Amino acid sequence: MAQSAPPSPQPQPPPLALPPSPSLTPSPQPPPAKTRARTLRDMTVHDLLYRLHFTTRDPALRDRIAALVAALPAETLDEPTPQDRESLLLACLVPLLQSDEFQSGRCRAAVEAFAAPLVVPLREESLAAVTRPLVADPPISLLPSLPSCWEPDRFVLFPCHPQNVAPPRHRHSPPTADSSTAGTNSPRGAEWENVQTRLRAPVRSPEALVSCIAQNAGHRIVGKALTHVLDSAYSPAERSAFFDVVLPRMCRLALALPDICPNAIPLLKRQQAAQLVLTQQQVACLLANMFFCTFPRTRRSDGDELPSVSFAGVFESPTNWPSQIAKLKCFLNYFRRVVTHMPEGIITIRRLVLAHSSVSSFDGIITASSQPLSRFESRSSGGIDDAPLGALQVDFGHKAFGGHVLELGNVQEEIRCTVNPELLVARLVCELIESNESIVVSGSEQFCAYEGYGSDFKFVGDYIDPRPRDALGHRLSHLTSIDAHPYRSQRSSEEFSHRFMLRETIKAYVGFNVPECSTVATGNWGCGMLNGDPDLKTLLQWIAASQLDKSLIYYTFGNADLTRRQQDLAATLPRLGVTVGELWSIIQSFLIEQPSKTGLIDFAIARARQIHLQCHL
Repeated sequence: MAQSAPPSPQPQPPPLALPPSPSLTPSPQPPPAKTRARTLRDMTVHDLLYRLHFTTRDPALRDRIAALVAALPAETLDEPTPQDRESLLLACLVPLLQSDEFQSGRCRAAVEAFAAPLVVPLREESLAAVTRPLVADPPISLLPSLPSCWEPDRFVLFPCHPQNVAPPRHRHSPPTADSSTAGTNSPRGAEWENVQTRLRAPVRSPEALVSCIAQNAGHRIVGKALTHVLDSAYSPAERSAFFDVVLPRMCRLALALPDICPNAIPLLKRQQAAQLVLTQQQVACLLANMFFCTFPRTRRSDGDELPSVSFAGVFESPTNWPSQIAKLKCFLNYFRRVVTHMPEGIITIRRLVLAHSSVSSFDGIITASSQPLSRFESRSSGGIDDAPLGALQVDFGHKAFGGHVLELGNVQEEIRCTVNPELLVARLVCELIESNESIVVSGSEQFCAYEGYGSDFKFVGDYIDPRPRDALGHRLSHLTSIDAHPYRSQRSSEEFSHRFMLRETIKAYVGFNVPECSTVATGNWGCGMLNGDPDLKTLLQWIAASQLDKSLIYYTFGNADLTRRQQDLAATLPRLGVTVGELWSIIQSFLIEQPSKTGLIDFAIARARQIHLQCHL
């Protein structure tokens, strides 16, 4: 892929009072296909304030927006009236358009892109006709500032927090000048001071870098893979550029955490549907701290609900595993890119939850469903990341988002997080997912080109993501992470039991339930190391997509036989008018009539033809 040389990054001052980033915010909805640009009637009060606060870097205007929120009665945010919207425009938008910042052109394009569709309808339409959206907005949540929040059960524990006390030094860790303060009796906040000292010191060798990271982590790190990449895999020019330019900027980016993320970041907890919006700059800052292993090792007091965010496992990879060296090169390429030219978009992380009441009634709903089967397309070539623009891409996930990406994993989920490193921020905020949950990340950017899979994974070079952005700044990329149940062997009786078929259908249903995506791109979900059956997973995912009225594109990864049978399936069942409920019943019949559990797709085609023939006799 072609290399790019974008301009130097422009630092973004932190929000002063209203924290749209991070904040629990409603996910943007695209305008209807046949309507004109996004209008005032499409905007909630929460959306408008969020957009205004993101657009401007003027501290005075940020203060004005925050003061306006504080002055609004609660019912204004709950049940906004047309007059409320007009007041917001007059109080916030007009001063923004008149500001020196806008007139100088620094944010003119961004403001015009979102302001014009709002102002023009305000003049054209009757404000009395503006109606509230059917879906209620969550209330604006003014999150606490970092110094006032150290709650491991609610928020991400930041390394720069005053209560982050320096960890005890591991007996194998190299001694340092600041080791006298790096003990359990260190004063509060001392660890961030130590981190600042380490990251501000000149680092000119892989050994010095590994030593710095080990001191931050509080345990021994040899860093074989990191040393190998910088000493052997990099050319002399690449090595020099890394130590002269990239690494110092990475250090400054990590140390800017209190300014870039001045407010607490809430955890997306189990069984609580919520959304988190971060800027790409904030994500880069958080990932830089993950790279330098500065986050507190004890992130939660109640067990392992949160996955590891330390890069130490990648640094310690065996040097004779080329796929692990390629993974590390991908991460370093990402940091090179963002410290050269910081992206200015946003990323939304959503935790989707199907209520327990819906889970208990799901079997009956599917059985009785008269929803027609949706369009199904089977492709033997390409992969899920080659799906059409705007399609929901299925990540064959793990309960912990990203699986073993920060260890030795290198299959579908880990590869996605390696070439789109911004996805890793979900590990920081998302607890492990349960059977009725999924994690959706919208707006992540691909930074690396790659080839291969598993042990054959290779870093090919830099990649410039061609996907456009939506009105709010998301890249048009949507990834849903759903974990399949593991089975001891292929075609096990457990997999074909009613309980686990229902579990997998519910998991796919909640994962596919992303309103802005009309197409789902998936494949052999759970059919590799987890021993799932491709025929069964094909039908269960088709049922879930059809119930949501979404098209399904299935990538068989070169399996010509599966592609042929899926194409026969897609050509036959919709033509015969088979519904979701009827296909579900056909699968139940298969369980009784085919003890060998082989040939489910062929059975479904034959049974559908038989039912159709009987209905027309």
